[in-house]
Amino acid sequence: MLFLNPEARGQGLGARLLCLGMEQYGVSELTVNEQNPAAAGFYRHMGFAVYRRSELDEQGGPYPILYMRRGGKHCSALPYGARAKILSILMACRPVSCYTVFIYL
Repeated sequence: MLFLNPEARGQGLGARLLCLGMEQYGVSELTVNEQNPAAAGFYRHMGFAVYRRSELDEQGGPYPILYMRRGGKHCSALPYGARAKILSILMACRPVSCYTVFIYL
């Protein structure tokens, strides 16, 4: 999951973070709450497609979850110079799995 402060949206940071996760950490699958169409649309825009749906979330709650995956690791949304800054943000999540990154700017 990737959470951005609403004021930080629309600046390409989410795409950059996701691309770095894909390229550096091999992220190719993720889950998204089906009741969050903006997030699902973002991941579709980034090349992910739904391969499975569950009526319940991972904790058994009544929140439908979409399981999405993307082929390939290359992503063009990471401009030169941004990699080091974003990598330092993602490195802070270790040893916790970098598949879940919470960013509040």
